[in-house]
Amino acid sequence: MKSLLSPTVLICTLLSSSSNLGVASAEPISFSSGATKLSCDGVGATDSPGVPVLLTDVDTTDGDVTLLLEPLSGDQHTMCILSRWTTDLPSKNSGMGYYFPLGRSVPNVDDGQWTRLAGKGNRDIKYLCGEATEGGTGYTTGDSLCEVTLPTTSKRQSNGDMLELNTPYFLTYYSRSLTVREELSRFLQRTTFGPTPSELDALEVAYASLQAEGLSNEEAMEQLQIEWISSQMDPTTFSNTDWNDGKFSSLRAYWRKRLNPRMAETYRIGESGPAPCEVGSRWRKFAFTDLDVINARYLRWGPNAVPIQTASPHKIEVETVIFNGDPTSMPSTSLSPSISSRPSPLPTKPVPTSTPVAVSSSAPSVSFAPTNINILGYGDFEGPEINVLTNWPSRCERNLITLDGNSTEADQELVYEGSTSLNVTGGACFLFRQIGFNCPSQRVTLNITEGDTFRISLKVRMHEPNTVFQIYTAHYHPRKVSRWAIPEDDSHIVSRTLVKEADEWVTIEAIHTVGDDWTFEDTVLKPNLCNHYQLRFRTANSDGGFFIDDVRVEKIGSLEEDSVKRAFLKNPDFVMDHKYWKYAPNSGTVMVDPELQKNVMVLKKGRVLRQNIIENAVAGEKYHFDFYAKLVNTDSPVDLKIILRMRFKNRDTVYGPCAGPVCNLYERPVHLSLEPNNNEWQHVIADEFEMFGNYTLWKGKVDFILFQVVVFDMPNGAELRLADFHDLKQESVAPSTSFAPSAFPTTLTVQDVGYVIRYGGDVRTVVRSPFQIDKTGEVLPMDGSNRYILCAVDEIEGSVSDSPKGFSVIIDNVCTPIRGGNPTIDLDPRFVNFTEMHILDLSNSTSLSTINADQTYGSDLRLENEVKDDICSTFPSPYDNDYRGMDDLNPDAVPSRFEPDQNVFALLPDGSYAVYDPRLILHENSLDNPLMDGGGNSVLRSTLRAESGFQPKERLWGGEYYVYNDKNIALCANEHPNFLNREKCVLSYE
Repeated sequence: MKSLLSPTVLICTLLSSSSNLGVASAEPISFSSGATKLSCDGVGATDSPGVPVLLTDVDTTDGDVTLLLEPLSGDQHTMCILSRWTTDLPSKNSGMGYYFPLGRSVPNVDDGQWTRLAGKGNRDIKYLCGEATEGGTGYTTGDSLCEVTLPTTSKRQSNGDMLELNTPYFLTYYSRSLTVREELSRFLQRTTFGPTPSELDALEVAYASLQAEGLSNEEAMEQLQIEWISSQMDPTTFSNTDWNDGKFSSLRAYWRKRLNPRMAETYRIGESGPAPCEVGSRWRKFAFTDLDVINARYLRWGPNAVPIQTASPHKIEVETVIFNGDPTSMPSTSLSPSISSRPSPLPTKPVPTSTPVAVSSSAPSVSFAPTNINILGYGDFEGPEINVLTNWPSRCERNLITLDGNSTEADQELVYEGSTSLNVTGGACFLFRQIGFNCPSQRVTLNITEGDTFRISLKVRMHEPNTVFQIYTAHYHPRKVSRWAIPEDDSHIVSRTLVKEADEWVTIEAIHTVGDDWTFEDTVLKPNLCNHYQLRFRTANSDGGFFIDDVRVEKIGSLEEDSVKRAFLKNPDFVMDHKYWKYAPNSGTVMVDPELQKNVMVLKKGRVLRQNIIENAVAGEKYHFDFYAKLVNTDSPVDLKIILRMRFKNRDTVYGPCAGPVCNLYERPVHLSLEPNNNEWQHVIADEFEMFGNYTLWKGKVDFILFQVVVFDMPNGAELRLADFHDLKQESVAPSTSFAPSAFPTTLTVQDVGYVIRYGGDVRTVVRSPFQIDKTGEVLPMDGSNRYILCAVDEIEGSVSDSPKGFSVIIDNVCTPIRGGNPTIDLDPRFVNFTEMHILDLSNSTSLSTINADQTYGSDLRLENEVKDDICSTFPSPYDNDYRGMDDLNPDAVPSRFEPDQNVFALLPDGSYAVYDPRLILHENSLDNPLMDGGGNSVLRSTLRAESGFQPKERLWGGEYYVYNDKNIALCANEHPNFLNREKCVLSYE
C-alpha cells in the first residue's frame, strides 16, 4: 500500500522518538554531588522482568530526594520504569493504592534517556540528561546519566497540620522479544494506515533474502526499512490511479478535493457552483434538505463582533390548485378541492379494537370484488399482491400466503379458501381498512352513512392459543380536541373474541351500527374522507399474530330496537358483540355459546363487564331486570354482584346527596352466591331498584352511571357466561348473533387537484395528495390556511425510502412525521406557471449521470457535459447568492440573505424533474498547479460586492470591492485573515 503521508513525514515518523516530555538536551552536565545512582540492572530488576523492585533508600517523607538514573541500553524491546505507590507501604500491603509511573527509559528512544510520562501528576518531574563532567559515587567522568528530583510527599493541610506520607518507589524492568513479522508489522503501523497480510508477506520474503546475504537481524531490518521508504518516495513506482495521478499524495488534498457539501448560499468563505449549465453541476430529485431544516429553525447572520441580523425562519406554504381545462401557464386556485372517486393508495395508522365471537367453521363464506352484497373489495385477498397489500395497510409485518403447484398440505392449511390469505405478525399494531366517505369503488362500493348497520364476518387462524381477537372502528374529525378521540360510550368497539385454539380456522362475525361512534358532545361529526373512518383488527391480549381470510362487510337492515336498547342498557344481548360495553384491559370477551347458538359475554377471573348508562337511565325510575348466567370449569360457587355506581359533582354540601364535592352513590340489584349447577344455564332475577332518585333536581352534574358486573372468588380457568339482559316490564326478544368487521386506509389523490409547495416563497414542488400525519392518517389543511415548519428530513425521495422521519413538520409543538416522506420534485404544468420559473430542458440530453446511487437510489444527479443554451444566461448566478442584508452603509437594503435566488429546475429525459443543487467549490492550489491569487477571487465573488455609491471600508487586491457588513471575512480555508497573511491567504483544497 502506498502511504498517503509525505516523504518527510514518513522519515520523521520512522526516526523520531515517542516522547520528549521533561527532557533536557544531552550535554556535559555537573550532576548533584551525593545523589544516589540507580539502574534497573543495579537493583536487580533485570533478573525478574515485570516485577517492581522497592528502592529502600529513597524516602521523600520530609524532603526532596535527587536520583541519578542510568539510561537503559541494549535491546530496543526493553524498558525501565520508575514509579511510586500512591499510599504508604503498610497501606500498599493492605491492598490500597496503585503504581503511578514517573518516568521511563527505552533503548533507541532518545538514546535511552529518561523521560517523564504525560499528565498533570508528573508536571513537577523533570529529567536532566547528559554526560557527567566529573566522577561521583558509582559513576565516572563521561558516563551518560539522567538526574531527577523527587518532590516531598508530606503536605501541609489547610488547618496547618502536616500530613506525613512516606510513599515507596520502585524500578521495574520489562523485556519483550518480537518475531520478524511482528517487527515488520510495527514498522508498517508507524508508516502507513496499517499493515495488510500481503504487505507483511512481501516484506518477510525481502527480509529473508537480506539475511541470506549474511546480514544480521538488525542490519537486515534497517536495510529493509530504508529500501521500503526509498520505494515510497520514488514517484516512478507510483501507480497512476484516480486519486494520486502518479504523484505524491496528500490526505488533506484527497479529502478536500472530494469535499462537496451542499451550499444554497455563499457566505463568508467559499464559492458556490458549478453554475446550472456547467460541467459538474449537481441536481437532486427530492424537495427538501438538511439546510432547509436549519433555515426553518432560525435565520441569523453575523459573527459575535458585529450586530446579528435575523429574520423569520422559512416555512412551507401550500396552495391548492384545481386544473379546469387544457394546461395553461396560470391554473385556477381554490381553497376547497373536489374529491375524486379514484384516489391512489395511502395507508394510515389505527388504534386498538374490541370484542368479536369465534366459532369453528367448515363452510367458508364467499368474498370477491365489491358487489351490492359484500361492499368490501379484496376481502378474499385474491389478486395482484400490490393491490391486496395496498388495500390492507398495517404497521404490523404482513405477507400474503399464496398457494401454487408446489404447496404442501401444511401450506394449504394456512389458506381458508381460494389460493391466498394474509399473515399478520401481531404486536403493538393493527391491520385496518378505510371505509369513510367517498372511498374508491375498488375498496368500498357504497358510501357509509349514519344509521347504516353492517354484518362483518371473517375467518381467522391464531398463531397462539387463548388470544383475544378485537375489531373496532376509528373516527377522525378536525372538530374533536383529539382528532382521533374515541367515543365515551365505547360505541367504536365492534367485537372482542376469545379464540382458544391456535392453528385452527374460526369464524368471527359482528354487527355494527354506524353513528354513535361518530358522535361527540352530542354532535354527529361525519367523516369527510375515506381514511377518516376505519375498521381495525388486532390481537388484544398478546403479541401473537394471525392469518386472516374471507373478510365480508354486508349492509343489512336496521336492528330491532329491542336488540339495540332495553330499558337503560344498550346491546343487552350482545347481538352487536362488545359495542357499547366499556373496553378496558380487564374487559370480558364475546363468544358464541354452543348451546344457545348466539353471542354471550365471557368473564374470567379478574374480568368485569361495564356500561355507562347515563344516556338511557331515567332519574327516579324503578327498574327490574333479569338475565341468564352459566358457570363452567369449576365446582365451586362464585360471588356475583351487579352494582350501579353514580358519580355526582356536588355543589350543595348541606342539602345535597352527600357532604362533599364529589358523591359516589351505589345500587346493588344483584348480590348472590352463584352455584355451578352442572354447567347449566341459570335464570337470575335482580331485585327491583330505583335509579338514584330524581337527581335531575340536584345541584350539580352527573359524571357517569356505571352498570357493573363483577365476580369474586372466581377460580383460575373458570368462566362466567352471561346472556340476554331483559327488562321484566317488557316482553323479551330473542337476540341474533354478532361477529367481526374490517379496516383499511384510503388514497387522497384527486383528479385535477394539485398542491403547490413553496419554501422561502419559492416553488419547490407539486404534490398530488395532501399532507397526512403518518401515525394517524390525519389530513392537514392544504388551502393556505396553515404554514408548516420543517423539522426533519432524509435527503432521499420518500417514494424510495422507508425512513419513519423522512419528512417531518411541527404539529402541536411536536416534530411529526408526514406520510410519504420527502416529496419528489414535480412540476406538473397543470398546477404551476412555467413562465415564472427557471427550467432547463434536458429531456433530450444524455449528459446527466446518477451518483451516490447506493445512498439516494437515483435521486442525486451530476451534469457530465456543458449545456450551451441561451437560456443559461438567464439563470441566477450561484456566485452572488450571498444571503447578506442591511448594515450601517446600506440601511435600506432588504435582507437578501433571507431571500435566496429562485430555484432552477431541469426537465429530465424520463419526463420527471430535478432541482439545481449548488455545492461548495474548492480549487487546486499545488506546486504543480498553483492558484496565482491564492483563491482570493473566489472569496471576492462570494463575500464582497463591486458596487458604487458607498464608501469603501477596505480595498483588497485592487478593483472596486466593498465590504458591506462582515468585519470578520474569512479569506482563507485554513486561517483567519490577519495583517501578516492577508496578501497571500489561500482558499484551496491543499
